[in-house]
Amino acid sequence: MRNISKLLFVLLFLFSGNLLGQSRDSLLIALVHTNSLKTLDSLVSRVDVDDPLGQSQDPLLFYAIQENNLEAVKLLIKKGASIEKLFSDVNALMNCSIKGRTEIGAYLISIGANVNSFNSRRNTALIYAARYGRLPFVKLLLDNGANAEVKNITNISALDYAEKFAEVAISEQIRLTIENKYIPFKPSFRDGPHVFTSMWNTFTKDYLNFDSSSQKFTRTSESFKYQKGSAKLMVNESIGEITVSFKQPRAAKHHKSNYSKIFAVGDVHGAYDSLLVLLTNNGVIDHNTNWTFDDGVLVFVGDIFDRGNQVTECLWLIYKLQIQSTENGGTLFWTLGNHEIMELEGDTRYLHNNDLLLTTKNKTTYMDLFGKESLLGLWIRQQQTVVRIGNILFSHAGISPQLIKNKFTIGDINSLVNRFVNRKQLDPTDIERISLLFGEYGPFWYRGYVQSSSYANKLDSVEVASINRSLDVRVQIIGHTEVNQIEPSYGGSVIPIDVSFVSPQVSIQGLYIEADKFYRALRDGKKVFLFSISKD
Repeated sequence: MRNISKLLFVLLFLFSGNLLGQSRDSLLIALVHTNSLKTLDSLVSRVDVDDPLGQSQDPLLFYAIQENNLEAVKLLIKKGASIEKLFSDVNALMNCSIKGRTEIGAYLISIGANVNSFNSRRNTALIYAARYGRLPFVKLLLDNGANAEVKNITNISALDYAEKFAEVAISEQIRLTIENKYIPFKPSFRDGPHVFTSMWNTFTKDYLNFDSSSQKFTRTSESFKYQKGSAKLMVNESIGEITVSFKQPRAAKHHKSNYSKIFAVGDVHGAYDSLLVLLTNNGVIDHNTNWTFDDGVLVFVGDIFDRGNQVTECLWLIYKLQIQSTENGGTLFWTLGNHEIMELEGDTRYLHNNDLLLTTKNKTTYMDLFGKESLLGLWIRQQQTVVRIGNILFSHAGISPQLIKNKFTIGDINSLVNRFVNRKQLDPTDIERISLLFGEYGPFWYRGYVQSSSYANKLDSVEVASINRSLDVRVQIIGHTEVNQIEPSYGGSVIPIDVSFVSPQVSIQGLYIEADKFYRALRDGKKVFLFSISKD
């Protein structure tokens, strides 16, 4: 009797003329919210189930999705609710994607929802899932044939959104799906060697391999003995044999009071062959990749990692040259960049696809290749973040006004970064300072010397002069933000040197400094004078 009375009350509300609009909408929405499916079943037969309801003007099916009410979804579809019709330019599967309703999404796909349907802006459910960080939904869509390469009307793909919003796991899923399609057409490739500590006075030398004839991914490992903590390692034909050691290296000094000549290199990003050309033609190395720069200083301002497919070769070359430079009275500095930090922390968004395939197929991670048992990993963690040579300061992205305001010294920056990447104990008071160092105002990510961004305007000359005075330097050399060619900014107070190593439209360049004169060093070894500074 109570149920009959309830139903009569509901019907009276629903169909009394003056209450047909807003009250009807509220009632139907409430029935979904309270999971009153029997009453809902009775009422939806008397209305258009796809009518837009409430303030949002969504259909009842979308409210059921919002409530994550699978049974209500099934009921409404049984009553004729459309799963493909667009409301506010999204269909039911897109709505599930935005809200992360994976179970409902799986049901919709099982009854025929098109995983590749798109709206007026050519957005798909996969694009929405990547945009809103819905990893389980991304996996669901990819497993059911979603096109991972489609782009919307603004030429943005699901992968673009994953990279923009730092969705590392989503980026990996999408990239692997795309790359798996092309594996049958790929030539053989490998990465290595990666050297790890082992037992009984041995190292292991590992390679990650893909063999195109067998279509197999493998990891090969070879042990070799060392004496007194070091051993000879044949890297490859280009770099040759070098001495490697697992003795904990001392942190490189972050200051050198004087110099005879300096050669500075911007963001290499795994472009090993281009790096060889630049260094060889400018007299830094010979054709056997040996140091020929005498007592000069070679500086890399970060971002050896990512984008290119020869990162490991670049690392071994720098490792070799750091040893040889010291033996010849010179010095090699490498200031860490944001891409070094990203890979040490497992952020693979910009890792070359071949390396992503090699690690994933061999059930490891790229980060593991550079862990604390890795020779290269240990060595990388000993590099500096900021280096001063005479009155010239080198860092990846530059020193922001915020770092000056918070009284960071060069020593502070290097010490805190070193403790962080080596997982050394940090004081509670260090946490806020660490956050600043690794954020948008830190020496890895700041862009204010080259351009304005969403978080900071481009610096003016007065601000730059004030920063350099605080640091007691005349010039800052930075990378991170690409420029078309090396030239001084702010009257010579800053020199951005991140000229692309991979773009066919840009010729690789370095910065050469001698006798306080600054030159643009070209690919063929020619030098173009830029300016000079006084010694005072």
